[in-house]
Amino acid sequence: MCGFGEKDRRLIDPPPILRLNMYHEPGQPVTDYRAVDASCFVCLATVWSADGHEERGVVVNPSSIPIQPSFPSANVIALNDPSPTRNLIGSTVVSAQCLNDLNGQPGLFFVFSDLAIRTEGMFSLKFNFVPLGSGPADSWAPIDRNWQVCCLAHSSPFEVFSPRKFPGLTESTELSRCFADQGVKISIRRKGPAKQG
Repeated sequence: MCGFGEKDRRLIDPPPILRLNMYHEPGQPVTDYRAVDASCFVCLATVWSADGHEERGVVVNPSSIPIQPSFPSANVIALNDPSPTRNLIGSTVVSAQCLNDLNGQPGLFFVFSDLAIRTEGMFSLKFNFVPLGSGPADSWAPIDRNWQVCCLAHSSPFEVFSPRKFPGLTESTELSRCFADQGVKISIRRKGPAKQG
């Protein structure tokens, strides 16, 4: 967990990566992804409960909750309501990028390399794909502002640890290293897990 400060951004690791498969028509996949304007496709990440049934996007900042005094006869009068804040922070919306996969084949990928969750617990992520253009694959044109979610994807459940319980970072995935070698900003570790003191 990254907590409620803004300086220590503990990122979700490994970073979520989604691949977009496109088809001219059923059974005819797009093969020349270099001809597609990847900037016309965006994906939005939101945080949900582990079973994916309840959104967990808003939490209360503990520092905004009045502290009750230790004297039994004393009362605290709060001048402001507790302050809600986003639970998932970082770059929650990313554009597609044309990258080569582990087999050297080009494809369109969404790389969420800057996501962090403020609180500990079990969560899942929901990804909403939104096309911002329409037309042939080689000439996507902007459409009106009534953009709609085209499809959804859910992550598997994962655990967010408090700093004391954190088991340590593991070696970066092959796909993360592959994309980092192509210039994508991903934190890379080439050694095994290391405990934090």
